Amino acid sequence: AILTKEEASADLAYLVDKLEERHPACIRGLPDEVRAQYEKELAALTDDMTVLQLWQAGARVLARMKDAHTAIGHRSIDYKRLPIKLEMTDDRLLCTSEGYDSAEIVRINGISVGELYRRFLTQFSYELESYASYCFSNYIRDPKYLEFVGVYTASGITFTFSNEKGEWEQSMALESPVENAAAAELPFVSYQIDEENSIGIFTLRSCQINDFYRETLKKFFTEVKELSISYVAVDLRNNGGGNSQVINEFLRYLEVDRYAVVGGMDVRYGPVLWHFERKMTKNRPFEDLLFAGKLFALTSTNTFSSAAMFALTLLDNHLAELIGEIPGNMPA
Repeated sequence: AILTKEEASADLAYLVDKLEERHPACIRGLPDEVRAQYEKELAALTDDMTVLQLWQAGARVLARMKDAHTAIGHRSIDYKRLPIKLEMTDDRLLCTSEGYDSAEIVRINGISVGELYRRFLTQFSYELESYASYCFSNYIRDPKYLEFVGVYTASGITFTFSNEKGEWEQSMALESPVENAAAAELPFVSYQIDEENSIGIFTLRSCQINDFYRETLKKFFTEVKELSISYVAVDLRNNGGGNSQVINEFLRYLEVDRYAVVGGMDVRYGPVLWHFERKMTKNRPFEDLLFAGKLFALTSTNTFSSAAMFALTLLDNHLAELIGEIPGNMPA
């Protein structure tokens, strides 16, 4: 769809008006970097602007907030992806799929990966570049996101690979990824017990507080108690966040009297910014199911938002040892 300059201008104005109205960092107006980017995007508007170009402009404005939760993104409907696995390592995009021997992708439809990554960073909201590079290697398999960083895909998608033997081109067709289909079948919370090694693994793929979560949690710690399990690991490696109340419910199974979930933070209520100091919460433990063994939290770059808060709460309250990669966003 094509927008007029006036339509595009009105949409950008709506975007920054909402920032000023709602975002804690904008209570005294837009930060200078955000204001400068907004004015730059306004000046570049034309009468033949596409919706995609408007989204790109808006994304560049929001990216200046340096807030990973304030972003313009998209949701694919068909979920089809390029049938390869990619990984960013030292600013190089490597193909880790079987048969490619970690060949480097140097161009996509003739555009260098370095240029695509540069564009991506200007349009992606992130706090840690480790998270941005991780997302780039995942999102770039999506043809819609290729379009978002300026790759025209209607005529096909061609990757240029490189290794010690030279360069070669390979066209890529879209497929429904097997790993996505398998992941869709998994419950958001599950567990397994390794009785031989006295380890219980509690896997949380999203932070949802509901009866299923509470019931699974109770069953897990019941078995941990009955089998005298010595070690418990909370697997948060593929958890993008959700409701932080999952933390409070989990802590009811630990021997802790009081705990703090987050440090001091600012919460905006209309024109007022309230500062909340770090506050201790009294635990309401399930006395008959308390776990007193060694606790671990497993994290990855894909651990984000409330999941990162979960791991941080366990660490800050000296309840668990963290194992894994730095989570996707800065700690609260």
